[in-house]
Amino acid sequence: MAVRKPASGFVLKAVCVVGLGATLVAIFLLTEQTPEQTSSLSGMAARFIADGVTSLEAAVARIGSDALSEASAWLQAAGVRRWAHSAEFFAVGLFSSLTSLAVFGRSRRLAPLAIGSLAFSVACSLFDQTHKLFVPGREFDAQDLLFDALGYVAAVAIVFAVGGVCRMVRRRLSASSANRDPNDRD
Repeated sequence: MAVRKPASGFVLKAVCVVGLGATLVAIFLLTEQTPEQTSSLSGMAARFIADGVTSLEAAVARIGSDALSEASAWLQAAGVRRWAHSAEFFAVGLFSSLTSLAVFGRSRRLAPLAIGSLAFSVACSLFDQTHKLFVPGREFDAQDLLFDALGYVAAVAIVFAVGGVCRMVRRRLSASSANRDPNDRD
């Protein structure tokens, strides 16, 4: 009778791949929007953020800090639409990194996986900007590439830093259990 492996590995891989696919489809659909639809969505997001910042500023004012106001001004200087690129491509970097770790992580070194995740994210960012050339009213915007990079570089760095720490802890735990004398009892 064969022993079956738990399905959790398959489920993890499926969740990562589906998350990556959903993120890429969402970005594609956002790119297909007309300039008016993009402006409308950006306006709604800006109002939502402004309301949240106003509420947070009121709470922080009781404490006596101007840091939130300065951060809010810095975020608003670039505009909601540009920061949305960072959020969108954070998701791309996150899911591409998680997918590469889920599929290849146990058998490969982390550096090539991280480089592959970055390369995939760069390709998606370039595709997104090139795609805009074929959408009426939209245009290639090189500044968006920088905001895309902020998102995916942060995600890849976080995922692979955590992955590296997890590997290091796993190795130390397995090394300490391998070095134990089988006759010792805790």
